Amino acid sequence: MEAMMAEWMKYSEPSEHHRLMQPMIGTFHVVGKMWMDPSQSEPQVMTGKSTTEWILGGRFALTHYKSEFMGMPFEGMAMMGYDRFLQQYQSFWWDTMGTMTYQTVGTVTPDGKVFTFNGAMQDPSMGGAMVNTREIVRIINNNKHVMVGHHQQPDGSWMKMMELTYTRN
Repeated sequence: MEAMMAEWMKYSEPSEHHRLMQPMIGTFHVVGKMWMDPSQSEPQVMTGKSTTEWILGGRFALTHYKSEFMGMPFEGMAMMGYDRFLQQYQSFWWDTMGTMTYQTVGTVTPDGKVFTFNGAMQDPSMGGAMVNTREIVRIINNNKHVMVGHHQQPDGSWMKMMELTYTRN
């Protein structure tokens, strides 16, 4: 029993990987640019507010996001953490434009400045087809980070769908 408990404890505490998420904790003004289809040259622009806090003893970061998108109120929520056993970041996202859970897994560069998350989601505009996704979060400094999201197109190319710039309030 003692050996089993020791194994659990080895993976239960936050690690250096959790501390690398610290620049994303706080309240941020967000400027978002969205490209809805490949033929669109100019993005739709939105502004919003994002608040992220540590929960469960610093094991997970919980984000609440609010803005207006296409003339409608928009709200989203995310949870991110680092799974020490699987050695990967994990992220979950929910919002008011759908009823699905969007999940990604990710890595970080050795310098802790660039997180890359990969996932897949059902695209209602494509009849529910699964679309591969990639999100890259660049930590600019402790007061600014930028997330760029891409969707893989049917021909295998990647299309930039969004760019969110977070600036600490």
